[in-house]
Amino acid sequence: MRPLRSYLALLTIVAITVACSPGSSSGGESRGAEPSTGSQPSRAAASSGGGGGGSGGIGKTLADGQWTSGTAHLDYSGDKSGSFDAPLFAITSLTTGGTSVLTFIDTEKGLSATVAIYPDSFAVSVTTAAFTGGAGTTTNCTVTYQAGDEHNIEASFNCQNAPVIFTTGGNGTVNLEGTLSASR
Repeated sequence: MRPLRSYLALLTIVAITVACSPGSSSGGESRGAEPSTGSQPSRAAASSGGGGGGSGGIGKTLADGQWTSGTAHLDYSGDKSGSFDAPLFAITSLTTGGTSVLTFIDTEKGLSATVAIYPDSFAVSVTTAAFTGGAGTTTNCTVTYQAGDEHNIEASFNCQNAPVIFTTGGNGTVNLEGTLSASR
């Protein structure tokens, strides 16, 4: 069962990343100009909406590099409910090519959350003993950044009716609400 759960988690992360990537717009629609990579002020307390495919990214391209410490708290409710806290897993948490990927893992409980932050969108994937699933700002999430610069990311997010696959079979939805921080 563990290899299947790992495969489902990887598949979910790939699907969410592709769906939320800046180049994923359909119908020839333009998402506008890319943000400048020059020095910009922090988007502290900038709220970004979801639901209609709105923005939710950090608003700028962060410099490449590894994130070394941080934490995440996640509450989930709906077809399954619970919560967990997990530290940043530094080995797989980095920014490259304008995309920041932050992985938070509770190795004792086998719980994880992976967050992908782009200049213009946000996605989260969660794996628990009961389900694997996720969502993003191009579908049903809102995210608020309390900090977002070269050294720190702090955000809170709320994703309603996130699609999940149950480890026992079948699918459903959960509401994901959480906070995260990362620093380097």
